[in-house]
Amino acid sequence: SKQGLFDAALERYDMEVVDRNFGPLEAPGAGLDEIRALLQFFGSVDGNPGLGRGCLLCNTAVEFGPDDPSGAGFVQSYFARLSNAFRTALENALAGGELHEAVDVKEEAGFFTASVLGLFVMLRAKAPSQTIQSAARIAIEHLEGLRSVPSV
Repeated sequence: SKQGLFDAALERYDMEVVDRNFGPLEAPGAGLDEIRALLQFFGSVDGNPGLGRGCLLCNTAVEFGPDDPSGAGFVQSYFARLSNAFRTALENALAGGELHEAVDVKEEAGFFTASVLGLFVMLRAKAPSQTIQSAARIAIEHLEGLRSVPSV
C-alpha cells in the first residue's frame, strides 16, 4: 500500500539518516563538542544536502501535525529520539564537568531539539543563507554560555 511504502521510507530514513546525524550525540562520551558540530553542520548552508529538502521526518510532522496516518507514531518517536540524544550529550557534559551545575538538561535538550527542527524547516523553505547561519550561530552561542569553563 502507499501507506506501507511511506512507513518503510520513514523507518529507513530513521535508521540511516537520523542515525548518521544524531548518532554521535547518542554515543558514550558525547558532549558539547558533538552538539556544536551538529549545529555547525546544519547551519552551514553552502553544500548542505538538506537545502530545499530539510528532513523527511520533520517535513512529515509539518505536513500531518499530530495526525499520524500510519498510527505507528513515527513523528513523536522522532521528536523523542532527538530530545533524548541532546539530553544524553548534555548529561554526559554535566557529568564530565563541562556544564554549569545549574543547567536543566531536560529544558536545554528541548531547546536544542526545537532549534534543529527550526533549522530543518528553514532549510526546506530555502530561507536566506544568512538567516539559517545566524540561527545556528546563536544556538551555538547559547551552548557555549552553558559551559562551566570557556572552550579554548
